[in-house]
Amino acid sequence: MAVSVVGSALRFGADFVTSSSSSHTVAAGTDCLAVAIGGASSGASVTYGGVALTLIRQNGTVSIWRLLAPTVGTATLLCSHASQQSWIVSAWNLSGVHQSVPVAADAGVASSFGANVSRSISTPADGLAVDCLLISNGIAATPNAGQTGDGLYVGGSNKAWSSYKAAAASMGWTHTESVSYAHVVVAFAAAAAPAGFTGGATLGAVVASGSLQSVMSGFTAAATLGAVVAGGSLGPTPGVFVLGPIKVNGAAQAGAAIDWVRIYSDAGILLYERTGGTLDGSGSTTLTTSSAPPGTAVRIDWQLSSGRRRMPRVTMG
Repeated sequence: MAVSVVGSALRFGADFVTSSSSSHTVAAGTDCLAVAIGGASSGASVTYGGVALTLIRQNGTVSIWRLLAPTVGTATLLCSHASQQSWIVSAWNLSGVHQSVPVAADAGVASSFGANVSRSISTPADGLAVDCLLISNGIAATPNAGQTGDGLYVGGSNKAWSSYKAAAASMGWTHTESVSYAHVVVAFAAAAAPAGFTGGATLGAVVASGSLQSVMSGFTAAATLGAVVAGGSLGPTPGVFVLGPIKVNGAAQAGAAIDWVRIYSDAGILLYERTGGTLDGSGSTTLTTSSAPPGTAVRIDWQLSSGRRRMPRVTMG
């Protein structure tokens, strides 16, 4: 699952105050709230709905913060500091962020001078980079190709800009003239697929006669994404295979598309074939073959839209 932006972004600010706040809506599907701040020096604190955000990186007066698994709905985003600051705040709702290791890379500069800004960042192919740029004198800036975002001017002589870009190798802006600036970039990592899997619709274990027979690579008996059952309590009729439930990243997938499902004997003889149709992601799908009576060793091969999978050897109950 690639990291993406969902819902509406938020931008607000205030000049020379100890705190600044605004109402923000965390959209459904958000698993990380990213907040970029321009104008505030170190020592700030940020909360959303009373829950503290974690500072990822600060360079001079630009910083990026994050809150994992924020509560979906509307609450107050509050930025505070012991002394007066010029708050220029952008908030992005991110979906698909890794919950254990959310940050893949970060970079920044506290103070530099020039007409062009460019910061290299190692964003994974399925990751997303977020940046924050603070420009003196309120000069306009244009984001580099592929970046989505804009800026906000708040009093004084500063203007802050924030943007995002998927799989970014660098983040940058072009000014209309040479000015001093501070720039920070954070690359967010995507949620990992289960070990041994690609993140598509997959099955986890093989059960025969109601007991676990074998587990696919990267799984344990206690951590499966689904099962193939032959005989036993879940497949009481000999020769009946029950596939499901199908889950992707832990969520049941209704109507997973089937390219084909085939059941082979241990000798490689095709006993059953089904093409097309869908699997029931919330329950199970039954495949019946009279060619595999109890005691028959079989292998199950299938291909869903996510790719081809093969089950280990299993004996019919």
